[in-house]
Amino acid sequence: MPSGTREGITNDRLLRIEEAVLSVNDRLKKERGDEIGEVLKIERKIGPNTNEGKVNAILIPSESRNYSSLELANFFRDELGPMPEAEKLTFGQASAFGKPVSVTLLGDNSKEINAAKNELKEAMKAIPELKDVVESVESGRKEIHIDLSDKAYSMGFTEAQILNQVRAGYFGYEAQRLQRGRDEVKIWVRYSEDQRKSLKDLEDMRIKTPAGLEIPLKELAKLEIRRGVVDIDHLDGQRQVTIESELRDKNVSAPLIIAQIKEEIMPALLAKYPGVSPLFEGQNREALKTQKSAKFALPFVLISILAIITFTFRSFAQAVIILLLLVPFSLIGVAWGHYIHGQQMSILSFLGVVALIGIIVNDSLVLVDKMNTSLKSGVPFKEAVFQSGYMRFRAIFLTSATTIAGLAPLIMERSFQAQFLIPMAISVAYGIGIATVLTLIILPVFLSVWNDIKRQSLWIWNAGERPSAEDVEPAIRELKSENDDLD
Repeated sequence: MPSGTREGITNDRLLRIEEAVLSVNDRLKKERGDEIGEVLKIERKIGPNTNEGKVNAILIPSESRNYSSLELANFFRDELGPMPEAEKLTFGQASAFGKPVSVTLLGDNSKEINAAKNELKEAMKAIPELKDVVESVESGRKEIHIDLSDKAYSMGFTEAQILNQVRAGYFGYEAQRLQRGRDEVKIWVRYSEDQRKSLKDLEDMRIKTPAGLEIPLKELAKLEIRRGVVDIDHLDGQRQVTIESELRDKNVSAPLIIAQIKEEIMPALLAKYPGVSPLFEGQNREALKTQKSAKFALPFVLISILAIITFTFRSFAQAVIILLLLVPFSLIGVAWGHYIHGQQMSILSFLGVVALIGIIVNDSLVLVDKMNTSLKSGVPFKEAVFQSGYMRFRAIFLTSATTIAGLAPLIMERSFQAQFLIPMAISVAYGIGIATVLTLIILPVFLSVWNDIKRQSLWIWNAGERPSAEDVEPAIRELKSENDDLD
């Protein structure tokens, strides 16, 4: 509510919100056919200031609900309807990471940053996927600003002199002190209550000049009612203003909305206000922290896996085929899994992909190791490729099947605690489902194609007889090297 709103008025608006929540829950009780509905209890709180408050709707466990918390928040908002007297009104889910969409503007020029803030706020309101767009700047109480006229300055007045007389007339002026026994009595003089009720009374107030004349204040100054400022936030020495918003629907992707703001809104805004710089805060800031740490961890993991495979098979090409060809194709399963379950791609989905890479490499190593073993035992290349898929089918299939079966209960779980891990489980389960097909069918194809490429390249390079399929394989070269060492 506006700054200075009394506690009773704020509480009245909170009661209206509470009634809307109860009304929606009564409707949901009939829909569910029970006495609880979707809302377990309601908490109403005023503070920290008398013009601020919130209503917490504590919901029943998510596995027992028919609607998500975001859907229920939209129901409550629709039931309440407009509340124009409120300066900020938001409906959303409690989150430790801030709002889904949060943009902070930094600058040194207060007028410029306020103008940019207003334009950004209106632009975000125009995005249909967003709701409850609010700003961090809170307007203060109404204040009367006294701006001296040229006449006042020509008469020798200063702002301090006039404001001191106004203060004495309204707050009071100590006119005398009387001693009554051991007590001292202070006598204060000020206008009566009837003479200080309205702005007109202030305009008609008499200001004494140094010469003893009395002139109405309205002839010496211009009086204007303005809203004050509760606080001014700074970050690294620059003034900051934050505009935040909730998502209208659970299927809306916050990263896509932030990308839209960066590409479509910010360029024109920054060109118009060059002294303003943006920061994307809230949940996006936490995601960026994870991405920043992943920039070091993921390349290190991939290089380590690549090195292990290369040293194991003594073939960099086989390592590249396993890691850089199979992994991208397995992401098809990750994408479809999230689409089927209506989940957004998140940081946990990315961590699931990292775990998926390890499983793909493990299954691929089993198949390629069997192929190399068969080649060393004298089996022709094509037969070795076929045998590797045939002989390792059971091991690879059972590994994938048991992993998927183990993750299925977690994917189907509806409890609140499980919601954070479901994207990771989806990435692993669906990714390994596609990876199993890739390992048993696509990997042998890649190995065969690479074998043909190597034979063709050596034939052209040596300009002689084309080598056999077995001669270009690293397992055969390793076997010949071992035999030469024995001789």
